[in-house]
Amino acid sequence: MGKMLIDGMRVYSRSFISKMNRTTFMKSIKEFFGKKFEKIRFNKDKVVPLIFAVTLTVIGFQDTQGQIIMFFGFVIFSLIFLLFSIYAGMDVMKALFFVGAEISLLIFIAQSYCGVKVRVTEGNEALKSIMILGSMYILFRFFNQLYKTFKENLADLPKNLVSWEKLVVYSLYIFFTVFFVWALYLIVYPIVTDLCIYKN
Repeated sequence: MGKMLIDGMRVYSRSFISKMNRTTFMKSIKEFFGKKFEKIRFNKDKVVPLIFAVTLTVIGFQDTQGQIIMFFGFVIFSLIFLLFSIYAGMDVMKALFFVGAEISLLIFIAQSYCGVKVRVTEGNEALKSIMILGSMYILFRFFNQLYKTFKENLADLPKNLVSWEKLVVYSLYIFFTVFFVWALYLIVYPIVTDLCIYKN
């Protein structure tokens, strides 16, 4: 009886020690990987680059002709261009709304004058002068507001961008800004040149 009790205690002790060893081992593994993750600072900012790296690596080994990589590259660059175009377009529209009242008033005065049946040469010249001064004032306010918005956007850029990354960002932003400003010019120019004072 005593021998069976001793044997039972030995088995229980071995089971308890084995369980303790497994718990200690798992805890050590958890601490080991925890320290490793802290060293490489594996946070949410690095999840996206990791996913891209793994995806491109898998695609690179599976796609021997490079067609899938070219397709994904086209999609990524299209999204980048689309985001920059929306960003620049919103800034241009913001500057346009900033001077929208002045533009509407100037065009309203000019069209109202052109609606008068009797016009004199002095009145035509006066309206031309007002159109020139008004256009200068509106353009100054428009580009001044656009420049302020551009500086605010530069302040929001990440500080860790290298020179070529900044060059790409600036170039795309300026390109789409110029594109939308040119589009506005193509719309407003026919309206102005269609006024009666420029037809005679």
